[in-house]
Amino acid sequence: MDWVTALGALGVGGVLGSLVQNWLTDRRENAKRKLEFTKQQLQEFYGPLLSLHKEIRAHSQLRVKLQQALDDPHMSAMLRARPEEVGPRCSRERTHLCSI
Repeated sequence: MDWVTALGALGVGGVLGSLVQNWLTDRRENAKRKLEFTKQQLQEFYGPLLSLHKEIRAHSQLRVKLQQALDDPHMSAMLRARPEEVGPRCSRERTHLCSI
């Protein structure tokens, strides 16, 4: 009867070990599936969002460069201008020449 008890204990231990291993494997696989799903969601949402951000940034940088390219000649022309090149000054006699 001693060997029957030993075999029974080994069988119960084996079944319990198998159940614990199965539970741990399922838990790990569920965590892995959840991580993959989250990663896929992030790639599908933030990928295009990042692309749009880069495109907007490029347009903004181009706008700044164009504005500087236009402002630099304008500023230097204003600094070189003499009063007679600017146009008539508004006075009481010549108010019809001044635009508001």
